[in-house]
Amino acid sequence: MENKSLDAPYGENGILNQMNFEDVPITKRLFTDDGHMPSTIPVIDGDTVKHVPPPADAVAMKSTFRPHFIETNHSRNVLIEDVKIRNTPFWIVHPLNSENVLIRDLDIYSDKTKDFEATGWNNDDGTNPESSKNVVMERNRVTVSDDGAAIKAGRNVNGRLHRQPSENIIVRDSLYNNDNIGTYSAAVSMGSEMSGGIRNVFIEHNEFGGPGLAMILKIKTNSYRGGFVEKIYLRHNLLTMARSAMVQLDSNYSETVSFPNADIFNPTVRNIYLDDVNTAPTMTPGRTTFQFSSAASRSPVENVYYRNSTFHTSNTLQAAFNSNKNIKNLVVENVTYIDPSTGAETVYNTTPLNVLNETVAHAGDQTVQLTPVSTGNPNVINKVSGHSFTITGQVDLATYPGFVSGGTARIFVDRSGTAIPVTMNADGSFTSGTITLNDDQYWYTDRHYVALNLFNGININTIVYHVAADAGTS
Repeated sequence: MENKSLDAPYGENGILNQMNFEDVPITKRLFTDDGHMPSTIPVIDGDTVKHVPPPADAVAMKSTFRPHFIETNHSRNVLIEDVKIRNTPFWIVHPLNSENVLIRDLDIYSDKTKDFEATGWNNDDGTNPESSKNVVMERNRVTVSDDGAAIKAGRNVNGRLHRQPSENIIVRDSLYNNDNIGTYSAAVSMGSEMSGGIRNVFIEHNEFGGPGLAMILKIKTNSYRGGFVEKIYLRHNLLTMARSAMVQLDSNYSETVSFPNADIFNPTVRNIYLDDVNTAPTMTPGRTTFQFSSAASRSPVENVYYRNSTFHTSNTLQAAFNSNKNIKNLVVENVTYIDPSTGAETVYNTTPLNVLNETVAHAGDQTVQLTPVSTGNPNVINKVSGHSFTITGQVDLATYPGFVSGGTARIFVDRSGTAIPVTMNADGSFTSGTITLNDDQYWYTDRHYVALNLFNGININTIVYHVAADAGTS
């Protein structure tokens, strides 16, 4: 298995993560085949590369890292076309810090089944645009054991401080397959290295399948990352086989090497659009569209639109949200599930559950009207007159008259996974149990997070309020 030690005498994953955490300058991250100190190292100076002596206090280490196969770095106007590639050990085509990149007519095949069986992991991603913009990947045939196209933007400290977003990326007119049934990989992934941000990605007119493919799209981040994944458009695609789902939204992805109290960032995943994304009748039975294994109530996955699509399955769309319902503004329009054994069709349409504009915090005899967080007002902080209070409000029963009999309201505070009890009345009004704020948290700066989660089947919404106690209150 991969070494993650923080004090190994050679270069491996733990050592590199430690350097990231400490923001060690790139010029001091020296890894060579046998650990020798090179006489010069390349340094980018404007549009040129200079070779200079390494820093006097730098230490070279023997490398155990597997190399990228094709990598461009700080490059513009790149064409990679009509190349046949077989069985590489690591990321296959890796545009890094590059602009105006066209990757076209590639034939990539990598069977890492034996490597996976021996080590338990593999990293033969097909294409990996990282911190790059204006990238087109078209007419490619990619069969790998890991992710077919993995979009990245740096990890943790390095990504937040030194990387640009990956943006304006098109993946089109291609075939992505996975033959390794021992892995859990996507045709297109975003993250988990995405701390510089990922936005404006268009995935269209592709076919996805293979017995080892887990899903079309995997978005993975966590509270160590920072950054964002937003404005992702999946449209006019066909999925023939998938072992898990169509799309995975995972904002609590496992951290490779974690450091204490470094998980202070709210994962941001928003504005995800699925339009005319269909499955073939050969789709793996019993699956559902989303795998929604994790999300943070304080920063729910936001604005997910699923429209005009057909999914062949004996399962339900609701099953996608059985384990996690921390989603904000889920919209489903004209989505048809077809049971392959009976031909029965179920059509789904939904808009988000909402509350009337009367949500109030009560601390003693004082009340505060609560304003929710929104994309246009992301930093609103509601000042309450104490560290303990209750909340009252009312669900909009005009739109969802059956909510009281069939729905559920829950409140989560900060990072707790235990819900605050909520009492619901026949008119849709509700009252929470006591909410207590604790400022003595390593992540606390100027606000706490109170999330009101409403659900009734696939009618789901999460409304987040940022709150803080007035100075001098108890």
